[in-house]
Amino acid sequence: MMFATTAVATPDGARTICTTQWMIYHAIEARYQTSPTEARFLVYLRGLERDNAYLSQLGFPGIYDPLTDQVVEWKDVISKMRSAAIGAGMLKAD
Repeated sequence: MMFATTAVATPDGARTICTTQWMIYHAIEARYQTSPTEARFLVYLRGLERDNAYLSQLGFPGIYDPLTDQVVEWKDVISKMRSAAIGAGMLKAD
């Protein structure tokens, strides 16, 4: 997968958001799943569970939260997504 993005100058230096391309990649992947009933949300969750270490190695430690002006680490994103999926009945609790 290739990442293409635009950097923006900020007082803290250049900033860019590459997670959008990752989400697009998994949206495309969801489109071609063998099970058409599989929720896109679960495809994102499974993809992130699979790819988070690699994204971190590439220098993408998580997703930027503009409300807190912080980066939410992948492990926390996965945890929140899993909790939401369990709450929605898409996954069973461990």
